[in-house]
Amino acid sequence: MKHYTKKEWDKMVAQCPGYFGKWEPTPFNLDRVAAGELPAKYIGRRNMMTYEPGTGTVLLTEGAHFTIEE
Repeated sequence: MKHYTKKEWDKMVAQCPGYFGKWEPTPFNLDRVAAGELPAKYIGRRNMMTYEPGTGTVLLTEGAHFTIEE
């Protein structure tokens, strides 16, 4: 699991804002939760797109793939 400080996180978001977001309780996401395609615990958590050699571009979610020290 990757660990970031709040300062590191804010810097990354400022540099590439389109690659960072949050799982919002939109109808689309809530339908995916109901269908079992998206864990309910992800709603409200931050996420980011990143490139990992050997894997390619991946979506990472706070709490499952990285943490942010507030």
